[in-house]
This record gives sequence, structure tokens and C-alpha cells, in this order.
Amino acid sequence: MINIIKNACTPAEAIELYNIHKKHGSQKLESVYWAHPLLNRLAVTAAESLNVELKLKRPSYIMLEEKSTGHPAHIDGCLLDYKANHMPWCNYSASILVSDPSWCTGGIVRFSSQIIRPADHYLNLYTWSSSPDTNETPEIHAVDPHNGCRVVCLFFFAV
Repeated sequence: MINIIKNACTPAEAIELYNIHKKHGSQKLESVYWAHPLLNRLAVTAAESLNVELKLKRPSYIMLEEKSTGHPAHIDGCLLDYKANHMPWCNYSASILVSDPSWCTGGIVRFSSQIIRPADHYLNLYTWSSSPDTNETPEIHAVDPHNGCRVVCLFFFAV
């Protein structure tokens, strides 16, 4: 099941996260960022929406990503056949668009049950199951390629 937390951050907070991306690029953020007040609040909000206790430390990680090529269909915590992948510890995922949606075209997130356009993703935090080890079916999703600037804050959570 895909959860949405509307207005999980403000436009000013989104700019703050965008600026962290400008400093670090598309890579895992150092562990110190779990203590960043905004990132920590988003992680706690995600945990509350999922009603689970998430591990807010390794192996979980946060990433601010801009990947113009998008992502093919995948599940974050396992392969499409539910066998282990490179992140078998990843039970849940979360995503929020932190760049203004007018800065890009494309970049639609496609789940089997819904699509999330950049205008719907901006400032809204989406959470979902990423592992067969949860009580929910892992969500297969893909991201369309985009032109322009599309920066997403991603959380990959262990429990």
C-alpha cells in the first residue's frame, strides 16, 4: 500500500534539502544527516504513517537524487521475483520531490496502482513497502526519464 503525507515539508524546507543536494550531489548522505532536524522529522513522519519502528541508522540511508535517466521497474528491497537483491534489509521506502516541479518535464513515478506526477510529488511524502518480509506486498515502481531539474529525497528503511 502506498501512503501519502501531504505537505510533509514547506517550499522553504524543500529548498533547504535541494541545497544539501547541490552540496553533495546524488549520493548517500553521511550518517550525520539522520540527525538533521528536517530529515529526521520526515523519517519519523514516514515511520508514523507506516505504523512501524524504522531503523534510523545504518543500513537505512537517505539520498537526494537527480537521475535524468529514471529507473526501470523495480522493488527497492528485493528482486521482482522477491529473491534477495543488493538491499535485502530494505523493508520500506519513502520519497518526496524537493525541486520545483516546473523545473522539469517527465519524472513520473509509476506504481502498479497509481502514478505520481511531479506536481503531486512536490512537498508530499510517499511511503511504501519494499520487502516481502513486511505484512504488505512490496510495491513495484518505475520512474520515467526527465528533462530539466528533478531532485527527490529518498529514504530506504530497515526495521
